[in-house]
Amino acid sequence: MNSPISPAAMRRPGRPRSPESHQAIIDATFSLLEERGFLKLTIEAIAYRARVSKATIYRRWPNKSALILDLLLDTVDNIDRKCADPSPRAELRNRLLALVEIANSAYGRNFTEIIAASHGDPELGEQFVERFLAPRQEKLSGLVKRGVELGELPPNFTPEMTLDLLYGPIFYRMMVSRQPVTAQYVEQLINATMGACG
Repeated sequence: MNSPISPAAMRRPGRPRSPESHQAIIDATFSLLEERGFLKLTIEAIAYRARVSKATIYRRWPNKSALILDLLLDTVDNIDRKCADPSPRAELRNRLLALVEIANSAYGRNFTEIIAASHGDPELGEQFVERFLAPRQEKLSGLVKRGVELGELPPNFTPEMTLDLLYGPIFYRMMVSRQPVTAQYVEQLINATMGACG
C-alpha cells in the first residue's frame, strides 16, 4: 500500500518567493513607469533596478503587461475603497473625482497607455476586461440601480448612460483631446447630465 503524500512533498520545487524581492520589483516598476512610461518599460530594466534576475520576475508574472495590470488594479482598488458612501449619488461623484485623481497623477499617462495597449494585445485586453473593467461595470450597475430606487438619480438613468455620458467625456479628454481633467469639470459634467436626464 502506498504511503500518503505529505503536504511538503506536494509543494512545487524551487526557491520560495521572497517578500523583499517582490516589493523591490513593485517599487522598481513604479519608479520606472514614472520615468519612462508603459511603452518604454522593459522587464530587463525592472530586473536591473530591483536587483533581481528576470527569472525571478517571470516566476511571478508571465509578461510585462501582467505585472503592470497588477499594479494598476492595486492602485485603483486603493482609490475605490475611499469612494464608498451611503449615498449612491455621492459615491458616483466620488468615483468620478477619483478618476480625476488618477488622470492628474504621475500614473495617469501610464493608465491611458495601458488602456491603449490593451486594444493591440489580445492577452492584455482579455485580462483588462476580465479583471478591471467587468467588476467595475458590475459595481457601477448596482450603484446606479440603487440610486434610481432611492430617488437620488433620475428615473430614466441607466448604467450604460453613466458610462457614456459621465465616464466617456473624461476618458476622451484623457486619451484624445488631452484637455485638462479637473474636479470643476467633473462637477459641471454631473450637473449637466443630471439636469438633462431629470
